[in-house]
Amino acid sequence: MTTHEITGIPDGYEPIDKDLNKSIRRAYKKELYLYNRGAYEWSGERPSDNDFLILKKVEKPKTYRAFQNEEEFEPFADRWIQRIDIATGGVLKGTFKVSGYNEHGVFLDHSIHRTYLYMYANYKFKNGALFGLEIT
Repeated sequence: MTTHEITGIPDGYEPIDKDLNKSIRRAYKKELYLYNRGAYEWSGERPSDNDFLILKKVEKPKTYRAFQNEEEFEPFADRWIQRIDIATGGVLKGTFKVSGYNEHGVFLDHSIHRTYLYMYANYKFKNGALFGLEIT
C-alpha cells in the first residue's frame, strides 16, 4: 500500500477521507479538488483524466461570548429560550421569553434578574445557538 504526504491544502479545506489513499482519485462533477495549492470545483460532465486530492470544506464551529450589555442583547430579545442540562449539555423541555432586560442582564419575570454571563452558561436559544453573541 502506498502512502501520501500532501502539502499546500488551503485553509478551510481537508481531504474527503483521513486515508489519503482513498482521497486521491479522479474528480467528478461538482467535487472540490486540489490543484496548484488551490481548491477548485470540477465542472466537467465526465470525470477528470488525472487523479487529484479530493477535498471537502471544513465547517468551523461557531463560537460565542456572553452579551455584554442591553444594546448587544436587544436584537435577540424576542427569541424563545431553553434551559441547558449542565450534566449532558442537552436542552431541557420547555421554552420561554424574557420579560425584560437592562444593561446587566435579563428579567425572567418581574422579580428574577439574571446576568448575561449566567444566561450564557445556563441557557440556549430555541434554534440551538448559545445565549450570546456569535463572534465567528
